[in-house]
Amino acid sequence: MLRLHRQQLGRLVSLRTIPTRTIIDNFISPHRHRLGVQLFHTQTVHWEKDGELETCQLFSFRPLGSNPLQALTVDDSTRGATALKHLKKGKSLVYGGGGDYHTARQLLQTVKRKYARTKEKGSQVDDISKEWIQQKRLQREQSEMVQKILIQVSIGCSAPSQIMGLRRTPKNVKDILSYAFQNDQEKMKLNCGGISSFLLSLSDF
Repeated sequence: MLRLHRQQLGRLVSLRTIPTRTIIDNFISPHRHRLGVQLFHTQTVHWEKDGELETCQLFSFRPLGSNPLQALTVDDSTRGATALKHLKKGKSLVYGGGGDYHTARQLLQTVKRKYARTKEKGSQVDDISKEWIQQKRLQREQSEMVQKILIQVSIGCSAPSQIMGLRRTPKNVKDILSYAFQNDQEKMKLNCGGISSFLLSLSDF
């Protein structure tokens, strides 16, 4: 009976939550073409770097807002608590400054853990179904929060090339990006208007 209850509850929760996906799930062009999925959504992001205003387009296969996003730059010296504070205020974070890719991933996980701890305080429930739904809601909120931690990707010959401003990026990053966007080059030309880079959510890569 408990197993059946969990299965029924799992199906119920799955209809209410948005699963966290990776770049392989979201960005593989042939799969999206078969499903007739829109190639990508874009949103303008502004941030200040070395005293100058930077502007870049955020690419996502999730729906995005129409208003420009305001972002801050972060690097290896940024603490998880500081990053979470900015994210809660609605700021996006562009990771760069010559930082380390693996440190950026660690910051993402730290933000998720700290966000979970702030939600767990005073939120204990006795009912297993409410606890399950609460857990899934937390996972969705964590995913939405860390989606605002961004990385910048260079464009070469109308195709994504490399992650900018980070050291020790995956060795096959160019191959992954090229495969993910292999059918999007014409669309990318149209959307990018000749720009040399775009932004992706770090959680997607």
